[in-house]
Amino acid sequence: MASGRLRLIPLRLQQKARVASTRLKWSWFERRYLDMRRAAISRERSGKAVLWVVSDSHGMPLCRRRGRALGRVAVLPVSGATAYGLGSQDSSSQAAEKIRAFLPVDSPSDVLFHFGEIDCNVAAWLMSAERRETIEAVVAAACRRYVAFVEGLQVAGRIYILGVPPPVQASHARLSPTNARSRVSASASERDRIVTLFNELLRSAAEGRGWVFLDLHGAVHSGSPEAPLAHRYQPWIADHHMRSGPWRKSVTALLGASGHRL
Repeated sequence: MASGRLRLIPLRLQQKARVASTRLKWSWFERRYLDMRRAAISRERSGKAVLWVVSDSHGMPLCRRRGRALGRVAVLPVSGATAYGLGSQDSSSQAAEKIRAFLPVDSPSDVLFHFGEIDCNVAAWLMSAERRETIEAVVAAACRRYVAFVEGLQVAGRIYILGVPPPVQASHARLSPTNARSRVSASASERDRIVTLFNELLRSAAEGRGWVFLDLHGAVHSGSPEAPLAHRYQPWIADHHMRSGPWRKSVTALLGASGHRL
């Protein structure tokens, strides 16, 4: 510049530019939640508490109650995001880049992370077969990449790690061939074992870093992975999400037990 001085860009404009980055391909599904980000930033500036939530699609229920948005919670559910993919520069979901753009750089608030369901029920099984590695090794790698990503964000507030719930679908046999889950023949018991392993690794990593691990698996498990609590899950065979009400109540209870009030 002619003046020879560095031009300083206001922080709010930097944040706006990060979200609007042309490199990021926000789906219509994700764009629905960006307004919550603006509302949450305004709430923080007025001195009120906000809980930021970044997740795969399973995080959706936490931001709404009876159809109304909750201003004290800002959620970015990245469709198709995996724990393993958080450590990839070329992830198709662009989850890592979207999360960095979504979380305000100067936020003092707490952040809740919820990833791993897709890894434990789909992605890790497919990767294990493709790479001829044990499923345990793939899951351990996914956990390491997940933890490294969270560490790299340098969150100022408290960090909550929400564990993976039990498998929703007892079998993938009835799913459409276009659904990636149909390519996984592992039973609910086998997938539940991997969910348990992933959660154990995640809990150990979280506790070793002073983060709070929330055991969603333990909170909703029916005791029989082959016959999960049917009333907690969506009736549609292809839907792998818990019902919104039970999911939100379980997570709210876990947060409350850890000292965080929504």
